[in-house]
Amino acid sequence: MFSSGIPFINRGKTTRTSVSSGPPSEEPLKDYTQGGYHPVSLGDIFQDRYKVVRKLGWGGYSTVWSDRHVAVKILTAEASASRKLHELQFLQHIRDHNRGHRGYSRVVQLLDNFHHAGPHGSHLCIVSEVLGESVQWLCTKYEQNILPVPIIKQITRQVLWGLDYLHSCNIIHTDLKADNFLLEIDDVEAMIRQEQSQHPPRTYPPVSIDGGPSITYVESQPLPIGDENYLRNLREVKVKISDLGVACWADKVSEHIADLIQSPALRAPEVEIGAGWDKSCDTWSMGCNVYQMLVGRTLFPLDIGRPSHVAIMIVVFGDFPLDLIKRGKYSDEFFKDGKFIVDIQERSPLPDKMKWIYQAALDDTEIDQMNSFLGAMLKLEPRERASPAELAEHKWLQA
Repeated sequence: MFSSGIPFINRGKTTRTSVSSGPPSEEPLKDYTQGGYHPVSLGDIFQDRYKVVRKLGWGGYSTVWSDRHVAVKILTAEASASRKLHELQFLQHIRDHNRGHRGYSRVVQLLDNFHHAGPHGSHLCIVSEVLGESVQWLCTKYEQNILPVPIIKQITRQVLWGLDYLHSCNIIHTDLKADNFLLEIDDVEAMIRQEQSQHPPRTYPPVSIDGGPSITYVESQPLPIGDENYLRNLREVKVKISDLGVACWADKVSEHIADLIQSPALRAPEVEIGAGWDKSCDTWSMGCNVYQMLVGRTLFPLDIGRPSHVAIMIVVFGDFPLDLIKRGKYSDEFFKDGKFIVDIQERSPLPDKMKWIYQAALDDTEIDQMNSFLGAMLKLEPRERASPAELAEHKWLQA
């Protein structure tokens, strides 16, 4: 139930093979090179205190491992040396800025950091609390990927608290998505002990590129928050915002590592047309995330192109404000004389869609409150969006 779905390949002696890529659900083999990932094996010990017992996952800039108490994120050597990636500085500031803020506990916390010298360079290692699976994973455990509305409200309120804290720290997340909302585990050590017994760490046969040094992949096995019975009776969840890897300082957005921030389906309109962006871009992404939890699918297609994205925004939210169009350095690609380059007659307002979906499950008052809440986040004009602090007090979340 909680495994990654990759068939077990290796428990004992393996034979070496020569391939150009690693397992399809793990980090690319080609990136195990100078400047790339650090090769980690089960049982490795870092700083004489962190013994690797499990692989939790990986990303474009890192792999993540656990001992029995903490998570250790090992950045690639290139990312560790980059002047455009400031994850450690963000986490240090988050840790020290304001422990009394209600959103402080809703953001992943830094516990330790160090550098480790390996065959591919020097790697920054970030030690944090161990968290469980993501809200995205949790959605897949429910029919049609739709969470119960009370659970959605809990998750949304907590993420908004965390986002409010990030913004108070002068940090824009820029990659706010359900994959980065991680579930808290009540007793980490007990859960790791249970998983080590019931679902032991698994490895693949050693692989190499053209006969070079071999790599023994360890399967990514995130920690669940409970079994099927636990999920069936789920009444309360606690979540934290994670992965500040591509965040930025709110007053230094021009220094962001990427030319185009956010996942395509979660990208704010001002980002698409190059009208400049600020903290409110996170609010737009949050609106898209709440919609996805409520409906079971994304508001916009995952791999949507920019012209199609702008067109669907017009269908759902109406014409772009002229002032926003004037601010966009890419507006000429989408608009002429204040109108989209293709005449769009169709309109499918979001409130009508939500009312149609939920008319049998919720009363009109709650549906109206839900639409009010979504509408406060999904404004085409970023200046009109509500702040995370305001949204956390919205009447829909209090109902």
